[in-house]
Amino acid sequence: MDKKTAKIGILTFHKAINYGSVLQAWALQNTLKMNGYDSEIIDYEPKELRHLYETSLKDAKGFKRKLKRILSFKRKVSMQRDKFLCFRKENLHLSKEMYFYDSDFRGIADKYDVIITGSDQVWNTNIVDCDPIFFLPFPFNGKKIAYACSVNDGQVNERFPADWLEKWLRQYDFISVREQSGVEKLSSFLNYNMKIYNTLDPTLLLDKEMYTSLLGDRIKDERYIFLYNMWTKMEGIQVAKKVSEKLGLPVYTITNQMDMIRIVKYSRNGVKVDLQHTGPKDFLNYIYYSDFIITDSFHGTAFSIIFNKEFLTLNTHMDNGQYKNDERLISILSNEALVERFVKIDDIDSLDLHKRIDYTRVNEYREDLRTQSLGLLLDAIEGKINL
Repeated sequence: MDKKTAKIGILTFHKAINYGSVLQAWALQNTLKMNGYDSEIIDYEPKELRHLYETSLKDAKGFKRKLKRILSFKRKVSMQRDKFLCFRKENLHLSKEMYFYDSDFRGIADKYDVIITGSDQVWNTNIVDCDPIFFLPFPFNGKKIAYACSVNDGQVNERFPADWLEKWLRQYDFISVREQSGVEKLSSFLNYNMKIYNTLDPTLLLDKEMYTSLLGDRIKDERYIFLYNMWTKMEGIQVAKKVSEKLGLPVYTITNQMDMIRIVKYSRNGVKVDLQHTGPKDFLNYIYYSDFIITDSFHGTAFSIIFNKEFLTLNTHMDNGQYKNDERLISILSNEALVERFVKIDDIDSLDLHKRIDYTRVNEYREDLRTQSLGLLLDAIEGKINL
């Protein structure tokens, strides 16, 4: 394939108000660019995604209370959306056409030489923003490539029947997924007669210097702990308080979920919530300049590794009291030889927070995985791999 004339489209969660989603889209596009390929992100926004990141007012009782919160948060929510919009406009090459419905893809058959699905949880059929379009079910005459798609705990269900999924997956020319568990799930589902590869998330394909170019001025001059917890809620806050006491540092957080109750809980428990710096570049800035990171997020973990930071990734409790053992987190920490950083909340008191990560070893291991993953991606584009 001639790199100068190749037309590559990327279909992913780039429209999400989510730091990891936007940054992995940026990373994949820049990885292709650095290897001689121009690409554009197909500007698709499913309706589920449009409603997913709305401001939460579920606890508000009565019209006056709801109105007060709407007025209070309107500017901050708008500011965050503007930051994401600005990042996409300035840093992502998007298709001129915008896509909202299945029917919009009817004319795409000859528009690209290659369409790449991924990365992120585009194949996690258990989440509301997973959409059949991310399996490329429409007529297309070029190569269909899945790169580092996350299956996570996705399963066959009413929205995604087994016969549909099998048909869509078998039309791909190359499939790689982000978690080893995803390799096993898809291989079994397809009766082990299609080769499924395990590759790194696009964010891990780039050196940290690519991200430092996005940072801007340092947001906080003081030393601090950065808390980025999407799922652990009060448990994450309690861990942050304990780590703060041990290290003698304040805790800061930002969020891509404008949830009033969550923000109040942060503030009441001594966590400083920054509602001004809430864009993708701010997220990178907070991680890069922190002394220590506490997270339960895949991309919170990924960027801690990229910037060679000291961190803990929390294993969260489910409603039944059991630990979740998130496959995404197990996979990235296993790949990076950092399993000991995946900690149960009950074990925090016994941890030695002053023990340093051996990043010489981690970086060498990551470079090997990066070389393998990048090689697979480029070979898939050039048609050198047969499933």
